[in-house]
Amino acid sequence: MLLAAIYWDPDPVAFKIPFIQHPVVWYGVLFAFGFLLGHYLLRYLYNSYIRSRPEITEFEIHNWLLYAEIFEKTPSLNTQLSSKSQKELKNSLKKKHIDPSLQSTLHKGMQQYIAAHPDTTREKLEALFSGAVHTSKESAFHLVDRLTWYVVVATILGARLGHMLFYDLDLLLADPLVFFRTWEGGLASHGAAAGIIISLILYERKTVKEFPYIRTLFVLDTLAIPTALVGAMIRLGNFINQEIVGIPSDAPWAVLFGHPREGLVAVPRHPVQLYEAIAYFCSFFILLGLWKKFSFKFNGFLIGVFFLLIFGSRFFLEYLKVPQSEFIHEGSFLLMGQWLSIPFIVTACVLIWKNLRKALQT
Repeated sequence: MLLAAIYWDPDPVAFKIPFIQHPVVWYGVLFAFGFLLGHYLLRYLYNSYIRSRPEITEFEIHNWLLYAEIFEKTPSLNTQLSSKSQKELKNSLKKKHIDPSLQSTLHKGMQQYIAAHPDTTREKLEALFSGAVHTSKESAFHLVDRLTWYVVVATILGARLGHMLFYDLDLLLADPLVFFRTWEGGLASHGAAAGIIISLILYERKTVKEFPYIRTLFVLDTLAIPTALVGAMIRLGNFINQEIVGIPSDAPWAVLFGHPREGLVAVPRHPVQLYEAIAYFCSFFILLGLWKKFSFKFNGFLIGVFFLLIFGSRFFLEYLKVPQSEFIHEGSFLLMGQWLSIPFIVTACVLIWKNLRKALQT
């Protein structure tokens, strides 16, 4: 059986930082690389969404004086203003100062122009107000840059807290500082998911004043796509770290881990980390395909599919994992990872059902 197994015992350290010689592990490299890829993918998704909307928010107007000059010189825009507003605009341009009340009036005038010209696109507006408004790429960068910070912090804190509470509570109580030693491993996807949801509610409260059409469900839908990719990268990191290993197996693809993290006996085991990575990569491509097919017609549908695919696969793959929780062990009806997956699977069914019902009614 040992001869049939694939021996796996890599060095978990990818490289050492010059001068200080601090080790950087493959887990951290893959984690960071996943977030980097996710960041650029989100910028693409947000840019596409913003370009699909024929509107520019007040926040995106960064040069009000130039904006007002274009408004005053363009008859089709100028006629959207009352005579009083047109006089105020001329006086303001002479003084080279646009007060906030006139800013609001001009923005409403643009909205009226859009309503009167249904063929207006974001691209046309950017060309018309060139130099006065942010491009969709600039707005996408602003939104995603802020979102990335929210998600990164929420992922690390939520995943670490979830792992310590559900899988290593005794260790946390004995040494609270272990919470901050993330390089030693120990992140729970369920805790990360809960942390991200909380952070997105805070993100919406911060963003909605600048971009009224950016709502939590939309953010969750777009975020679901790169998150599946990040999850796959993290599982590859787990495989290199020889952690979250599978139960013993005599399958021809079984892996003999040289130094399993959990201190288990070195016998051929299911490479369950790779099973999960493959499931997450497949989920990523499915979600990306659904996004391209249905464009922006969903409202919580993609995050529902994400929960179903990710936590559904996680539920079944738990049967092939060595139990990790100190509360729920092998003899239990369900393992801790399965119990934690159930709320997300139920939520997924509700979101998908609501979207399908709405689609059938239209």
